[in-house]
Amino acid sequence: MKEKAIKYYNEGSNCSVSIIKAANDVFNLNVNQQCFDMCKGVRTGYGIGSMCNALEAGIFVLGLIYDDRTVNRLRIKLLTLFQSKYRANTCSKLQQKLSNKNDCSMIIGDVAQILERIIKEETIY
Repeated sequence: MKEKAIKYYNEGSNCSVSIIKAANDVFNLNVNQQCFDMCKGVRTGYGIGSMCNALEAGIFVLGLIYDDRTVNRLRIKLLTLFQSKYRANTCSKLQQKLSNKNDCSMIIGDVAQILERIIKEETIY
């Protein structure tokens, strides 16, 4: 999933769309174009550097797969694992940690990798 998410990002999809497209490919979620279109503006921390939208997209993906109780548990796991690596979860703070502030491919890849691991641990595919 990591490679797919980075590929979509490098092809021009934003961070949230890249995560959702990659998850759609890997887990056969049958996400329609409208869902991708809804995420067009969900990037760069909503344009103000707030919550990392790749992380938010990961939570969106969990919502497509699991019930409310499971999503609530797994979102904390996703956020905690990511936070333990980067010590940040906002776009503005994460970009400060990047050598190229306009290239979030490493972060997108890490979110995709963590998300895939969580889903595979939780679900038998």
